[in-house]
Amino acid sequence: MKTQDIFKIAAGVALGLVIAGSAAYAFRLWMINRALEGITQTAKQSAQQIMESSNRQIEAAKEAEHRRKLEQVRLEMQARIDAEQREQAVRKAAQAREAAWNRYYQRPKHCDDAVGNAFVECGNHYIRAKRKFDELYDTGKL
Repeated sequence: MKTQDIFKIAAGVALGLVIAGSAAYAFRLWMINRALEGITQTAKQSAQQIMESSNRQIEAAKEAEHRRKLEQVRLEMQARIDAEQREQAVRKAAQAREAAWNRYYQRPKHCDDAVGNAFVECGNHYIRAKRKFDELYDTGKL
């Protein structure tokens, strides 16, 4: 075999190795690119799921805060209504007590133009009547 043929064969083998190596390298690059695309797609999907989950949590928190504020307003309104009803009940009780007092106490006629000791005695009569009324009223006897 001639030297020239040996070089041709060696050059053919070298060229075949370079082509095979280049093909293997290109195949590896293609496989890496596919893997990266898969990883990128998975990462995008995960990020999208995380964003959706975060948005749902934010919306749920906003809704909970809204409900809490509504409940707070409702409680404040109920407290105002309750306070108003208590005040109204106190006013009615005071009016009822005043009406009962007016029915109970009859000022003696001579106290209209009393002076001196008679005036003092009329004041004492009023005080005694008021104490007796309070006792009777508070025990439910009037």
